[in-house]
Parts: sequence; C-alpha cells; structure tokens
Amino acid sequence: MEILSSQATTKCFKFDLLDTKAVTNLKFYTNGGNNMILVFAKDRAMYISVSRNSGQTFDDPQKAMDISGEIVDLQILMKNDQFVVAIQERILGEDHKRTISGWVNSDNQTFSFKLCPKQEVKGELLNISLSFREVAPGSYESVDHLFYRNNDSICVESMGHPCKAPNPL
Repeated sequence: MEILSSQATTKCFKFDLLDTKAVTNLKFYTNGGNNMILVFAKDRAMYISVSRNSGQTFDDPQKAMDISGEIVDLQILMKNDQFVVAIQERILGEDHKRTISGWVNSDNQTFSFKLCPKQEVKGELLNISLSFREVAPGSYESVDHLFYRNNDSICVESMGHPCKAPNPL
C-alpha cells in the first residue's frame, strides 16, 4: 500500500518575545489560518499571547491565571476567531480542570479571554478533550470534556463556554 502525503513546508520565525528556556509548558497552536496562540507558564502563572500574521509578530503576553499546583496536561483548540485553553492542574494530589475561553479580534488587533470556574474532578482524571459546538447558525461555543474514572465507570462531563466575547484587553 502506498501512503500519499502533501508537500511538507517549513517556516521559521524570529522569536524574541520571551526567553523560551525560562518558561514551562510552552505551546503554540494555529488553526491553519494566520492566527496563532501562544501559551506558557512562568512564575506560577499562565500567560497567553496571539499572533495574527503566522508568527511574524506576537502581542505582549497577558496573564491569564495563577497556577497553584503542577500542570499535568495543557490543551489548546481554535476555531475561526475563538480559542479555548484547558489545563489539568494537580493540587495536593487532587486533579482540577482549569479553562480559559478567548477571542481574537483581527480588525482591532486585540484579543480577549475569560477564566472559567475551576472544576474539581470527581474521580481519577483520564484526560481532557476540547471541541466547539454550534449554538446558533454560525455561532459556536467552546466545550471541554472531562473523562474520568469513578469506581468501575468511565464518566464524561462536558462544559460549554458562552460564545459572547468580553471587552478586549
């Protein structure tokens, strides 16, 4: 069987926004367009930055939340101008899900986000999965799904995040 693939491309960009060796949990995410999300942890806090030009420039990082424990997992998903970041944070041996919903406004060259309520897991957290669901024609909300083991059952809790963007930063 022959496996077909499209042509591979490589693009490098000068990245002097921060010292990447001085941060942890450094993650980039792109939705295939020009928007790129950057998430990282530094000094017990999580930061977000956005590029609207495929990484040529990034906005100054904005503090999104304080980190109380250890980041076990970090996920990012983006659809059009909306994004969601979810972390699994372990605090004193207990798992918590933390989520940030955000929006990129390319017209105003801004981005905004809101911290969603912290959620304690009711069992052993297996993983977090992110998605978007349509709530009205052409309007989407981000959703995080917690998969956890509770006794002999596997459970999934899904929590949606409203699609209305807060005021830009």
